[in-house]
Parts: sequence; C-alpha cells; structure tokens
Amino acid sequence: MPFLISTFRQFVHRLLTCSVLSLLFAVTASAQVNLLFPAPDQVFYPERIVRLEWMNATPERVDVLYSLNRGASWNTIATGVSETSYSWKLPLLDTERILFKIEIASLKQPQPISQPYTNKSGVLSASFNPRGSLIAATLANGTANVRSADNGVVQGSLNLSPAELRSSQVYSYSPDTLVIAAGRNVVMYNFFSFGNVKFGAAEHGSVIRSAAVHPAKPVIATATEDGIVRIWDAQQRKVLHTFTTVSGLPLNTLRFCNNGTRIIYAGDEGIAFVREWDNPAAQVYELRGHGNGSANMAIESAALSGDGSKAVTAGRDYSVRIWNVEDQSPESIMFAHRSDVTSVRFSPDDTRVLSGSLDSTVRQWSVATGLELHPALTMQGEVSSVDYSPTGDTLLAAERNTGTMLLWKNVRAAGASDTVSGIIRYPIGLRIGNVRATVGTTTNIPILLDRIVSVPYFERARFEATCMVVLPSHLVSVNDTSFRELSMGNRYDTVFVPLVFTASDTVGRIPVRALLSDVLTDDIRLISNSSSIRWGNGVRAFILQRVENGVFEIDSVCGSLITRSVLFNREGEFTLSP
Repeated sequence: MPFLISTFRQFVHRLLTCSVLSLLFAVTASAQVNLLFPAPDQVFYPERIVRLEWMNATPERVDVLYSLNRGASWNTIATGVSETSYSWKLPLLDTERILFKIEIASLKQPQPISQPYTNKSGVLSASFNPRGSLIAATLANGTANVRSADNGVVQGSLNLSPAELRSSQVYSYSPDTLVIAAGRNVVMYNFFSFGNVKFGAAEHGSVIRSAAVHPAKPVIATATEDGIVRIWDAQQRKVLHTFTTVSGLPLNTLRFCNNGTRIIYAGDEGIAFVREWDNPAAQVYELRGHGNGSANMAIESAALSGDGSKAVTAGRDYSVRIWNVEDQSPESIMFAHRSDVTSVRFSPDDTRVLSGSLDSTVRQWSVATGLELHPALTMQGEVSSVDYSPTGDTLLAAERNTGTMLLWKNVRAAGASDTVSGIIRYPIGLRIGNVRATVGTTTNIPILLDRIVSVPYFERARFEATCMVVLPSHLVSVNDTSFRELSMGNRYDTVFVPLVFTASDTVGRIPVRALLSDVLTDDIRLISNSSSIRWGNGVRAFILQRVENGVFEIDSVCGSLITRSVLFNREGEFTLSP
C-alpha cells in the first residue's frame, strides 16, 4: 500500500509538472512585444534623442536593435532592458532609412570557442580581468597564474605554499596586479615586473578564505576562517573597517557589487550578509534559508547584481537562490544541481546567473523567471569556479580535480519581436557667396554647403538637386532668360540653379551679368520655403534648415553699358530684350 501511494504521488507530481511546463511553453510561444512609439516612417535627425516605447507581455527583458539594411543585419542599442522605454542619441549614420527592433532576448546552447586550457594542478578559483582579456587562476599546487583569454598563453605565475593558497583576482585599480589570498597574507603580485608584496599577517587572526577587489578604488576586502571581514586600503596597507559575525564560523565567499557600493559575504553559518562596505553604521541585510534543517547550511559562493539590489547565493544544499536584498527574501530557488554548488555569478547586465557544481555541470538561469535558459553544460570534472566576461557573451568554467578551464560563447536565438521603420533627415544649410563684379562682365556667384552636422552620406555618393534663387533687378542670369514678378511689387529674376553634393563645400554656381544701375550693392536671396530645393536621385535624406543670403557689389567702372526693358503680353508671359 505505501508503494502504491508513493507511485500515485509521483504520477501526480509529473502530471502537474508537465501541465505547468506546457502552460509556460504556451505563454512563451504566444508572447509578444509591440512597439508603440515611434510611428512608422517618422523622421529623425542625427545627434538628437530618439525615444522608443513598447509593450512587453512577458517578464523577460528585451534587446533594442537597429538596422541600416532593412533587417539583413542588426546593431545593438541596448541589451537586457527591463523597462518599457529607452532613449537613444541617434549617431551620424550613412543611410536615409533606419529600422528599429525590440526583441525578447533568448539564448541557444552556448558553443565552445577554444580548446580547453590546462593547468598542472586543479583550479581552486578562476575569473576574468575587468577587460576580459586575461584569466586569473589559483591552483591546488600553490601556483597563481594569469593567462591570455584569447590563446591561453600564461603571462605570469607565482609559486606559493599549496596549503595556504585559496583565491586570486586581478586588481581593478592596477590591471597588471594579481591580488592573492595566501594563508594570513594578502599578496599583490605584479605579473609584468614579477615583483610582489605581502601584508595582513599581523592583523588576520586566521587563514583568509576569500579576497575581493573593489571595482574602481584601491580597496581590498578579506574574509577569514574566524568569521571576520576586513576592508583594506591597498595603498596604505591598513585596515579601514572590520565586520564580525555572531557565530564566528568560517566565511567562504566575499564580493563587491559592480557599482562598488555594497559587499556580500557568507560562509558555514548559512547566512549571507549584505552591507555598505564604507559605512559600519549602515543596515546589514541578512539572507537566510540555506540548508536542510540544521544540515548542509554552508554557503559556498555569493554575488551581487550591479547595483547591489539583488543577490545570488549557492551552497552545500545543492540550491541556487536569487534574493531581493531590501526584502531579505528569495525571488527564486533552483534545485537542478545534484551536488554542492561551488560558484555563482551575475551576468554584467544582471539578467542571467551562472552556476557551477561538483556534479560537473554549468547552468545558466534567467533572473526574471528562475528558469534555465538552455540545457546544462557538462564538464569532465568537478566545477570549482565560473565567471562571465565583461560583455556577458563568454562563459568561463574551471575544474577542481583536473585543472581544465573551458570557455563558451553565448549564442542568441530570435525571440518575439516587433519592428518599425524611420526616415533619417540630415539638416543642411545653403549660403550664397558674396561677390564683387563690374557692369557688363560675367561673374559666377557660388552656392556653398553649410554642414550643420557632419553628413557621411555626402561622402559616399554624388547627389543632385535644384534650388530657387532670387536675383535683384540689376543682375541677369546668363543661363536663364525667364523673368518673374513676385508679390513684393518689384521685378526680380527667379532662377533654378542645379546643385551637385559631393565632398566639396561649393555645390553650385550662378553665372550672372551686371546691368547698368544706380544700385551698387544688393542682396541675392535663396527662397527658403519647403519647395525651394528639389532633390534628384530619389534622395529624401536631406532637409534645408538654414539659409544665408549673399551680397553682390557693383564696381562704378563700367565695362559696357547694358540696359533691359520688360515686355508683357496679355497672358502674363514675359521676355527680355536688350
């Protein structure tokens, strides 16, 4: 009978699990994101703010992308956006059309990007440097080394006592220095000059189990087996603050958040503590819940999100837990691992968590849902350490017993998305050049391009246009014998001037002859209404935004006397006669 009850319970559990997964799949499959703003074919101007707004019916974050080739390829504006709007300063782009896309970020199975990097001993800890170009590793044989992330070539190594070495991390304040926890000492090893200094043995009452470096300041934190955290001024090598735990049990993990405001530390007590590192009087947040009753409570690894508002912890109860720090409550608890979870990290955009376990698997989780993003990555040995590259695209995992380190590349899959097209208009100005000429002679009046913004579009091809210029009555265009009367009551020549836009600032010329007149100076005006410039070649990328008129000066010395009279017929047509 107990067997039948147990079997029935397993059947119900599997049925409910399948139902939940089916419902989750249905919701995910039908999930949609809809762009609400901008409107289709809205006009945008370079170096101005573009605001995108959308509706997202899922808890997942989105990527904001743009394309210049109608979606053939995409460029990133922002990734992992949790809000439903984003403001972006439109750069100078070599195009007249742009396509925006909002897409739910999803991952395929990460792919290996290199051959495994091997060490002579098992890896106790491994992490990227802040630039992602180096990997710092601590080995069970007492060696701390730094190698290139691209090819695995070792850049420097330092041999210490195997019994003392616990962890190492590249020093953010001095990128060529490794900070190593070795016994009761903090060792700062310069892997270019190969020099090193030690400090802290007198202050530490027991062995250092973890050391962390501040992301921007010359500050180091240490956590020891007697349950004490010390904050160090790394330049003066003196203790700034000391934090103690009530139990005095060993601390196993210690880390700053990426903005440098908070620190998290945890250990065998099973409680993770979050606090401001530079303010001993600030509130201490306690994250409790690990363990099965009073057993397996120890936390092996902990990390904070970029702003310190969320935490992730993992330990000997096989669980990974994501916490809301302010509420001191778990948001998700994941039990997929089948052995101690030794290492956890947040992705740089705080949308994912990476975990490694003694069960030889590496798993990647969604922070929003607590679900795995892809099947587990399998290694040959026990996983001792995991990390994200600074871009979040590359995963690092190291094995405790074999010394192998592996790198994977995250591969994105297309999720639910929505797109909208826009038109880019480059504002330009035209300026009439000032000219001095003699009556009776032919003179070229230049039309100059005023580049309100740098226009790379002009550099790529040749574009043609026509603009309307009004000449005063004592000038006549050599190429145009038409004559029009404007509403101002005076007679002027309105000429259509061909323009050619290339790399040159001079885009057109008006050949004119000066007539005999008592006026010595006059303005040459470019009509600035919406129809004053007409683009050829189907170009819509430019808009005339600014116009500057020119001045024509006539010398008093006349080369020849030229006059004109105007003859109108009844239909209002006109001609010019000498």
